Amino acid sequence: ATGPHRPETLAGWAARLGATRAYLQAWATADALPEPVEPAAFAQPLDAFTVMSLDLCHRAELVYGSPDIRLCLVPEVTGAECLRINGLVLQGVAWRAADNRMCAADASAAPQHVAQLPPLHLEVCRAADLRAAAWAAVRLYKDLSQMHYVGTFYLPCAEAEPPAFWAARGVCLACAPF
Repeated sequence: ATGPHRPETLAGWAARLGATRAYLQAWATADALPEPVEPAAFAQPLDAFTVMSLDLCHRAELVYGSPDIRLCLVPEVTGAECLRINGLVLQGVAWRAADNRMCAADASAAPQHVAQLPPLHLEVCRAADLRAAAWAAVRLYKDLSQMHYVGTFYLPCAEAEPPAFWAARGVCLACAPF
């Protein structure tokens, strides 16, 4: 029998992950500058982010899923291993281009304000290396319906707001707006 926890389903998921990893390996070894990863191009963005996160943790010699690491989306490469991600959108707050941070949308903005993000870089960071006031945990979904959870990632944020501020605003990321 097949079902959500049967080996047949796990084998199918492993095959999808293998195909995603093969795509990312070809992308990573391109001779020219590679195009950024477009999460919306994957039928299952969870698979793409799982493979990217596992690969980055392996290269950084960190344990994926460990409570002392954070998957961060950063605007500038910091010298660490990273993958460039393009096409993400941010809902509930604004993105301040001047310093590449989340910030509260002005009072005239609708509560469901959506901002197109610039290309970001997915990096694995040690939790101890991040100043808590400068980063906020944000849930990533396949789209803004918030029905297909992909993972939680950390984004730089305006330090004037406490971490609970971002959660109370319902801030989320999406691979595609619709």
